[in-house]
Amino acid sequence: MKKEHDALTNMAMRLGLTIHQYHKGDKRRKTRRYFAQKEGETMSPILDFDSLKYFLLGWVKSNSERARWA
Repeated sequence: MKKEHDALTNMAMRLGLTIHQYHKGDKRRKTRRYFAQKEGETMSPILDFDSLKYFLLGWVKSNSERARWA
């Protein structure tokens, strides 16, 4: 869905990441899967929307914790 991709992209922009949809030849699987990249390097595993959303939320949380302790 376009809304899912847009939501992930908006969240990833804060982290300097780009979101890509994972395409596989298996037509039986209906869930869309995504992964995050930064400067051409893959930063996340291939995950569904909810899992990648929580992955990105954890990344934001760890960045804020790191900034607080620095």
